[in-house]
This record gives sequence, C-alpha cells and structure tokens, in this order.
Amino acid sequence: MDDSNYAMWDNWAKKRFSEPVYDNWLDKYKKILELNKDNQILDLGCGNGANTKYLLERGFKVISCDFSDEALKNIGHFILGSITKKADMTKALPFGDNSFGIVIADLSLHYFDNETTKNILTEIKRIIRPGGYLLARVLAASNFKNPETEIGIKIEDNFFWEGDYGKRIFNENDIKKYFGFLGDLNYRENEMTRDDDEYRKPRKVFEIVVKE
Repeated sequence: MDDSNYAMWDNWAKKRFSEPVYDNWLDKYKKILELNKDNQILDLGCGNGANTKYLLERGFKVISCDFSDEALKNIGHFILGSITKKADMTKALPFGDNSFGIVIADLSLHYFDNETTKNILTEIKRIIRPGGYLLARVLAASNFKNPETEIGIKIEDNFFWEGDYGKRIFNENDIKKYFGFLGDLNYRENEMTRDDDEYRKPRKVFEIVVKE
C-alpha cells in the first residue's frame, strides 16, 4: 500500500474519531467465540474498533490490528483495555504461523484487487491454528445494479476504483473462489445496518465462516 493510501485512510479515521458503534452480527457465533475464550482473537482491519469493543465488553481477549495510526488512536482513546498493533494486511502479517484460533475480518477485505485479495487470505490461512476460524463480512454485489455508475471505474471483474480507493464486490462465485481454499466454508447473504455514518443505510453483505 502506498503513502497516499495510508494518508487517505488516516484522514478517514480522523474524521470519524468517536466512540465505536457495533451491530450484533457476532451474536450468532457465540459458540465459536466461546471456544477461544482463553486466547486472543485477532480483529484484522479493525478500523475504529467496533468489533473490538463488542468482544472486550463480553470478556474476550483481542488484538486490534490496522495500518491506520488514527484508527488505532481512536481505539486506544475510547476502549479501555484494548491492545493494538499496526500492520498492513497487503504485506506479510506480523504474526507467526498458527497464532490465532479466531481471526475476524469485518468489512475489511473488500478493498483490494484480485492478487492482493488472494495474498491476504493466504496470510490469514497461515496464522489460523488448525481447527480455527475466520469470521468475515464483505460487501455483496447485489447492492448494485450498475457498479460502474454507482461505484466507479472498473479495474477488473467486480473490482472498481471509487475515487480515493478500490472497492471489491462479491457474488457467490467470488466467495467460493477467494475463501474456499481456507477450509470448511459456510456463507450467507444478510442485510446489515449500524448506527454510524458509514452503515446507517442498510447494506447487503456476505457473512463468511471458515473452519481451517
């Protein structure tokens, strides 16, 4: 990721410096989360910390990982007891093999071109323990009738340039293509809302569960 992308996402996070707001999408995965109660969960591409807040309030241990200094500042300011680590997921992740029983990547994997997306997911597979889980949400293609008009310039299949950054949208074939090699894949398309500026309007997302 180049310097302009770092600056853009730092600016995004700085404008949204506020108490993190979460929805309850992780409620349905309580049994999976409880399996990892005594170990740290990785919140990968954590943004301003919505899922970190959800997990810490329920007694889980979390490492909040993002490449934006401003996003991590937001977490440190508003979430007591948080542990943050700066990392760029487009590069090798700074964790050893089989480090985590659960990796959460919520709304953080739909910004990259084909090769980068595959590389990120290969790294996620590397750091998940045998029998561990990836819990993720990505933006569904069904939100858009004409993506080139509604998002921006088409760069490759289902990947568009939105002015300052890329946006990937996923259909079922994409879910299988990108996530299937990780392990036992389950997914569903749901509608989400969250009481913040970004997701107050309902959006369709794929919820993805992969057991390594």
